[in-house]
Amino acid sequence: MKKRILATTLAAILAASSLAACGSKTEPTETTKADAATTAATTAASTDTKAAASGDKVSLSLCWWGNQTRNDVTKKAVDLYMSKNPNVDIKVEFTDWSGYWDKLSAMAAGGNLPDIIQMDYSYLNQYQKSGQLADLSEFMSSGVIDTSKIPESIIKSGEVDGKTYALSLGSNAPMMVYDKAVVEKAGVTIPDQLTMDQLYDLGKTISEKTGAKTLYDGGINMMQIMARANGSHLFDELTAGKEDSMKIYFNTIEKFAKSDASISADLLAEKNPDVVETKPIIDGTTWNDLSLSNQFISISKTAGRELGITMFPTITDASTATVLKTKYVLLYR
Repeated sequence: MKKRILATTLAAILAASSLAACGSKTEPTETTKADAATTAATTAASTDTKAAASGDKVSLSLCWWGNQTRNDVTKKAVDLYMSKNPNVDIKVEFTDWSGYWDKLSAMAAGGNLPDIIQMDYSYLNQYQKSGQLADLSEFMSSGVIDTSKIPESIIKSGEVDGKTYALSLGSNAPMMVYDKAVVEKAGVTIPDQLTMDQLYDLGKTISEKTGAKTLYDGGINMMQIMARANGSHLFDELTAGKEDSMKIYFNTIEKFAKSDASISADLLAEKNPDVVETKPIIDGTTWNDLSLSNQFISISKTAGRELGITMFPTITDASTATVLKTKYVLLYR
């Protein structure tokens, strides 16, 4: 129980440190954000539980994904916590997004998941239903986790069957980033809200004028966004045996895949767009990238040139706006 309380307290501190989670390490404002995270962590650590001050040795493990900025700030928060609680030893491990889930799955299969895990909501139900996550509700009720300043909708996003298994580290929105110089050279204008059809047509013009290819995301996130834009939820629709959103999804994939203006699937796999440094927009292979808003600074700094940002493409006559995406920290049971 003492170990769970300590892990919960550290999870709350890490939520504070997420202020600087995904920016570029060369961005001037990151220093300010890191200082804010440190201040928040200091406050949380100074009001730690009696269990942390008992003097009994406790060892915790922590695993997360992220770029170098998130890694640096998370380690800073962990080091600060251990300095305030010398009886607690925290072993940290991180990797990039593309390899994180394979590693976590292997840990789960071996029964050695870390005490504290960074989690995406796409996987939350899977780990909860296998009985591998701790219910955080008791810590919220007791005040160990202070949720008084967190909107109820954000808290509920970490719930499964009425119990809280995940604590939000922050929310962001899907976005499209584009190369301003390439767009200007092609003589086109990027609207604030693109449709998929507009993205396709603009991509053909840009490719003809500049040679830069269009990137289209055909992953599960696009499936979910497509279904929401169509006024439904992906898994509810599939469970009900409906195919409306999936037909739009696969028809759109086929349309882009057949276009000479789009980056080929084999080249896209070789580039690995899940890692900022190897995204095809970085070396100019593509004129655009589909990602999340909290990565804009990192992508821009890595590219080393001026990039623009606009809303994530949607379907024509969309009935629902783009939704926020949340990342979590949670505890292994």
